[in-house]
Amino acid sequence: MAIEVFEDGDETLCFQATRLDGDEAWVYELSEVRPAPTSWAGAGLPGDALVTVMAYDPEVEKPPCVYFAPDEVVTLSSLRVFLDRVTEHLDKVVGGEDSGR
Repeated sequence: MAIEVFEDGDETLCFQATRLDGDEAWVYELSEVRPAPTSWAGAGLPGDALVTVMAYDPEVEKPPCVYFAPDEVVTLSSLRVFLDRVTEHLDKVVGGEDSGR
């Protein structure tokens, strides 16, 4: 699992990548950051997903799917940063730079 916190304007957001071995897929989530305990020195925790991408391994032959949380608003710039991160991560794990596990 990979978690990255980033800022877009006045929002602090979280990018999370999780491998689902049983489904032969990666799940990517964009969420708002929730405060972590003060002892974690400024770290944040992912909140509920605003946008989720399910990207299957190439041999599964299913296209990536994007899901949006109902009644949530995501700025275009935040969505672009998120999708850029998804693309970069997929290029690494599918392109062979990383085993993905």
